[in-house]
Amino acid sequence: MQEFNNISPYIRLATHCHLLAPWHICPRVIWDYELIFLKKGNFLVKVENKEFHAQAGDILFFRPLQEHEIILLDDDYCLQPHIHFDLIQDELSPQIKICFRNFNSLTDYEKTLFRPDITSQGDSVLPSLIRLKNSSSFENMLYDIIDEFNSKMPFYEMRMKGKFIALWAYLLTANYKKNNEILYGNYQELLDIKEYIAANANRSLTLDELSSKYNINKRYLLKKFKCAFRITPMHYHNALRFEKARELLQYTNKSISEISTELGFTNAMVFSRAFKNFDGVPPSYYRLR
Repeated sequence: MQEFNNISPYIRLATHCHLLAPWHICPRVIWDYELIFLKKGNFLVKVENKEFHAQAGDILFFRPLQEHEIILLDDDYCLQPHIHFDLIQDELSPQIKICFRNFNSLTDYEKTLFRPDITSQGDSVLPSLIRLKNSSSFENMLYDIIDEFNSKMPFYEMRMKGKFIALWAYLLTANYKKNNEILYGNYQELLDIKEYIAANANRSLTLDELSSKYNINKRYLLKKFKCAFRITPMHYHNALRFEKARELLQYTNKSISEISTELGFTNAMVFSRAFKNFDGVPPSYYRLR
């Protein structure tokens, strides 16, 4: 999810709406992003050429320039805490308002105000309707942001950024797990395997050993681990091993031979060759000069 590594969000609006029937947002486009949590009620939602029914517990996500329409189906009312935001703040962010108009009614200038959309590619794409198995954590994080927005206490903008990034990461992760059924029921075991690899970063380790210890087929283990952590078990093991090697090279006076022994290599030559193959430079590169 490389596209989100440098996000610096700007929260434009964070509020909790109590809507009475009849209520209808006519087809519109927005300049920014919006997340809605449907706490109570039922919506008919139309997004571009798709139509779906949203119910209590669902999350709605709308992107810049994405035409959508919302109709409250209940006869009484609904509760919908929601936020409008930019994922990347710039000098124009404070000037952008909330849009309730369709694209054809916008002026030429207004059509230049759409925020860059960085959410429509890669495997981190979020759908317009997100239905989590348990939405309570998301709800709590969303209300934390709304409370900060309304408090306006000193440094609240900074706290909101941090809380939004936590919420965004949670949502991406939850959606990723949902779309990768192989992780369900296995995630804690994968965390245990990852912890075991980390605890044994000072010695050689094989996929056969992991497969035997956790009674998992090697190919299945490889597939699940890479799906969960975007790295193979052995690459993760090597990364930890050579990270430790870099620390020892830079911050201790231990010889390369001593370091190779400490990390479980048969000799310094084997260690140096493996280190260069992995890191692209020899161990001596990290020695302080």
